[in-house]
Amino acid sequence: MVLSVGLSLIPISVDYWAGGTGAADYGSLSNLFLGFIVLTVILVLQEFAGGFIKKAAVLFGIFVGYVAAIIMNKVDFMPLMQASMVSLPEFMPFRPAFHLDAIIAVAIIYIAVCVKMVGDMNSITLGALNREPTLRELRGNITTSGLFSIIGGMFGTFPHASFSQNVGLVVSTKVVNRASMFFCGLVMLLAGIFPKISVLFSSMPPAILGGALLIVFSSIIVTGIQMLFRENLNGRNGTIVALSLGLGFAVISVPEALVQLPEMVQLIFGKSMVNTTFATAFILNLLLPKSKEGKAKWGQE
Repeated sequence: MVLSVGLSLIPISVDYWAGGTGAADYGSLSNLFLGFIVLTVILVLQEFAGGFIKKAAVLFGIFVGYVAAIIMNKVDFMPLMQASMVSLPEFMPFRPAFHLDAIIAVAIIYIAVCVKMVGDMNSITLGALNREPTLRELRGNITTSGLFSIIGGMFGTFPHASFSQNVGLVVSTKVVNRASMFFCGLVMLLAGIFPKISVLFSSMPPAILGGALLIVFSSIIVTGIQMLFRENLNGRNGTIVALSLGLGFAVISVPEALVQLPEMVQLIFGKSMVNTTFATAFILNLLLPKSKEGKAKWGQE
């Protein structure tokens, strides 16, 4: 799951690096150069700097890229001038409605999202703390996400899920203390209430994020590989890993292969490598017989 998350995010970083889908200058040399500047700064600071500068290499890389974008005249400050000062969320902006087909579809998707959150938690604890998450930590993560999805829904937002981009950032910086997370949440809260802050962030050219996200997402892939190396991939385990990753990559590479299937199936599996990888691995893990050693280990766990 962790490896599939990282692999599925790489195309997103490249798309940002090129300028973002639909951009008039998509793939231009200026976008590629801007992303390259950010990536280079991050790599140099991570390898040769120390202390706070090394920990904040991604932040410094984005800052240098933003300054370079201003010099290259790729930042438009007009929306910042036009944005309002304060914007408070509206309680219950939509009338509640209950449709069984939508409830079933969202429920199935959210099960996959919960599994993805488990993978993200494993990525963070293994990559930053060199251990697996406890059951209490996993329960708290999923429960909190569900609770705030309910609260957020009352204000017209979509259900919440862990953001794999941030997972890669945590893994690459090793920063996991609560004070840092609280500060990040506070910034997001202020950006939601004061539009000028959010518009300032959104004025950043996508190429800057692309250069930063490539190294962040790649760290998720490395974490997934490290987790796989902890297991014996001979025989049964190797088959599960190979087939689940293979099918996951196949559906996003050739989504047209599912056009004859029901729309709900296409929605859940046709656009997500993670969902397909999870479903395949989960089913194969139930169906394929375990060896005697594997059964003994499972019983001990």
